[in-house]
Formats: sequence, structure tokens, C-alpha cells
Amino acid sequence: RVAGLALILMMVSASTDHYEELNTRHDLVTEDVLDTDLLLTWVLHTKWVYSGETGGGTTGNYPGLAVSNSNRPFQVQNASYGSYGVARNVVDLIRILEKRDAEAGNNDNATEIAIARILKAHTFSRMTDRVGDCPYFESCLPQEEVVYAPKYDTQESIYKDLLKELREAAAQLDDNKDAYGSADILYGGDVAKWRKFANSLRLRLALRVRYVDPALATQEMSDLNESNLITSAEDIAYIMT
Repeated sequence: RVAGLALILMMVSASTDHYEELNTRHDLVTEDVLDTDLLLTWVLHTKWVYSGETGGGTTGNYPGLAVSNSNRPFQVQNASYGSYGVARNVVDLIRILEKRDAEAGNNDNATEIAIARILKAHTFSRMTDRVGDCPYFESCLPQEEVVYAPKYDTQESIYKDLLKELREAAAQLDDNKDAYGSADILYGGDVAKWRKFANSLRLRLALRVRYVDPALATQEMSDLNESNLITSAEDIAYIMT
């Protein structure tokens, strides 16, 4: 009887004291505690070292599908490393930083947001160059706005938006704002190099459309010159491993 009474008392106290705390997982990384520097490092490592955004070397992997070594049909798997997995994390990085600036009533994260926008453009440029038309405008939306069957956008519309993003991101870079510092394993937080990278990528995309849309290509190249482009090996985007 004593043991039974003690058990009942323990159950009652356990079910009423600190209920919310006991039923909250403490191993989850929520947006308010997320270290955006670490997320940036993961994205750069995945893109340049792990090369996960290329789908392990197979074009078919780009949407988050995996090819089985036993030659079975495509099977859905964790899409954290494919092109959309990388893009998802970059878009989340932009959204979280913009949200923090809005809540703080400042633009302290402007340069970090610009760098993330450049990485987003780089990711989607590689994707559309491999597969052509693909989901873009309806992809990587916030969870509450997610589209489960996003439409395929034309490569033309994607290119035009990428060019716009790169042009705006280069202008948004501010040498006086934080730029991830040592978490930036690509350029070490060097804003000038990120600006050259953005402009050089814009030049590459402009050159690729010069035969189908000469006016657009000319427009995008008109403000570019050697001073704001990658012209030496020290500015190349690579990570020594």
C-alpha cells in the first residue's frame, strides 16, 4: 500500500511540475538560437568541398533523388545535400537574417544577407545550366507557404532573376558590416572578394545569353570592368583542403 501510494504521488507530481519544460525537446535548434555563421560554413563546405549540390556527380540527383548502386529506380532520400538541399539552407539563412534585422530595426546583417543571395544565385545557376527549366520561384519557400508541386520555371526567367539578384547583392555588400569572419571558409569575410565573385558570376551568365538576348547581355556587362571582376588567382573562389 505504501509503495502504491508513493507511486501515485510521484505520478501526480511528475505530471504537474515543469510539464512544459519536460515535454519540450532541448536538442532542437530553433531559429532564435541558430548560429547563422555555422550554417554559412556548412553551405560553403557542402558546395565547395563535399560537392553535394552536384548530386554526387549524377544530374538525376539534383531534386533530392538518389540513384541506387543496385540499379533500382530512383528513390527518394534525404535531400539535405542536393542542389535544392543547399538552396533550402541558403534561403533559410537569408530569411532568418532579414527577420533578425526587422526585429532589431536595423540592417546590421546586410552584408551577410548579400553573401547568402550570391550563394543562392550560384546554386541555382549551376542547377539550371545542368537541367534547363526547373522549379525556382515556388521552391524553397517558408514552411507555412510551401508548394508541394512547384511549377517549372523557364530557364530564361530564372536567368533574368539571377542576374538581378547578383546585381543587387553586389550593391548591398557593405565593407562596414559584418561578413561572417572566420566562418566564411571561402573568402574569410573579405567583402571586396565577394563583390568580385558576384560580378564575375554575373558576367558569366551574361556571356551565356549573349546570342539569345544580346540587349540583356550588353546591359549586364556595361558596368563591369577589370577592377570589379576576378582577374587574379588570389580572388578565385576555392577552398584549400
